[in-house]
Amino acid sequence: MHHSEPGSSRRVPQSHAAVEVGGTGTAEGALVPAPRRHRAGDSEAAIGSPSHGTPLADARGPRPVPVTVWRRVDAPPVVAFDAVVPIDLPTIFRGYGPLPAVVSATDAPGGERWGVEGQSRTVMLAGGGRMEETVLEVQQPGLFRYRVVPVRGPLRLLVRQIEGQFVFARHERGGTAIRWTYVFRPRRGATPLARVLAPLWRRYAEQAIDRIAAAVDAR
Repeated sequence: MHHSEPGSSRRVPQSHAAVEVGGTGTAEGALVPAPRRHRAGDSEAAIGSPSHGTPLADARGPRPVPVTVWRRVDAPPVVAFDAVVPIDLPTIFRGYGPLPAVVSATDAPGGERWGVEGQSRTVMLAGGGRMEETVLEVQQPGLFRYRVVPVRGPLRLLVRQIEGQFVFARHERGGTAIRWTYVFRPRRGATPLARVLAPLWRRYAEQAIDRIAAAVDAR
């Protein structure tokens, strides 16, 4: 798959990021817009509710730490969905600071196209880390949810699992808003470290979603 640069004439990158903060918050984990690279005309109403499908409520463990980023692409939702869900992970996750790159992901069982509820695969990271990924929910072309469980590597000492979600919604200015949320579920006692991880992951995710958006617009 050939990727165009995010700053090409075809698309002006736009973003929205959120991290959990202290205080009473909301049922959605107190998502707050980050004060960076927000562009006039790209309102929340343009891309849908940030709580749509977000799996944050969990009274069984420490408070989850969510991170959300988004981009607008020219393609309609059905095209964006079909491009993003089976995308090649090593081309997207190239590492950021202490966060490792993805080096491989096993094929879906039976050679099926990735993106069917209940599918699982193994994701290998640079440095020897390993994670197990499972598809939780698919509502084509609007929603794709999955769970990642760290099995080997430093991250497993910090979080017990991560829930990821892509939401694809028509944007008021045309094309599709791709909203990507990662919800870290810390181990007991590890919430402060998870809060430190969140800004690092947000910067990693910003780079990754730039590549995702470029791949969609290059189709």
